[in-house]
Amino acid sequence: MTDATDRTKRWRASATSGDIARETVSLFHPGFSQDWHLTTWHEPFAGNVRGEEVTFTPHPFELQRPATTSSGRYEMQLNLFSTQTLIAEINAVTVTRTQAIECEFNQYFEAETDSEMTFGPLEITKIAGMSRGVSCTGTWLDFLNLGFPRTLYTPVLFPGLSR
Repeated sequence: MTDATDRTKRWRASATSGDIARETVSLFHPGFSQDWHLTTWHEPFAGNVRGEEVTFTPHPFELQRPATTSSGRYEMQLNLFSTQTLIAEINAVTVTRTQAIECEFNQYFEAETDSEMTFGPLEITKIAGMSRGVSCTGTWLDFLNLGFPRTLYTPVLFPGLSR
């Protein structure tokens, strides 16, 4: 398998002005009827998440990445729009609070590949309703970031380390 950073450099060098990465978010919880794999891409596509091939379903969401000026643990904001089934499941498992919802954000340059960039896993700690959907706040679970609040380290940059 080609190193993700090498593929990233080649893709960015050869991408036309209209090319964009396929952004995805995956939500995991034992109380869900299924693991949710969503994408902002205009059509479904397959990709690898946590060692398994999954199909991403087109669905509107917005992810606000952490700022480097934040203090303490990194927090990311995830807004999900117009999905009553997913919102109902999130609200149901939030009430029980037996186990946290895990969230993972990935970018893909092509279908049926490993992701090029990953944020997560995140633990959803706050959920708030919006008029068009639900807003979730998650804290970073990656051990590389726990002791370094103003520097974002990812396993991609340290290939010998894993979560």
